[in-house]
Amino acid sequence: DLVFADPPYGLKEALSRPVAGLLAAGGRLVVQTDASAAPGEFPALDLVERRAYGRNVFWFYEPRKA
Repeated sequence: DLVFADPPYGLKEALSRPVAGLLAAGGRLVVQTDASAAPGEFPALDLVERRAYGRNVFWFYEPRKA
């Protein structure tokens, strides 16, 4: 239901593989980045939330609605 990814900062290609297939229906992908980083783009996933905690930012993605 939840996939959490904390790739090395500055390495967007670390999550370049399609991850939507890892999520169960209603699941979420959470990616942690540095505060200065832009959100990633993932095929078939929509960015639904951003939470910042000091220097850390958590980006929440859900499967795209058809």
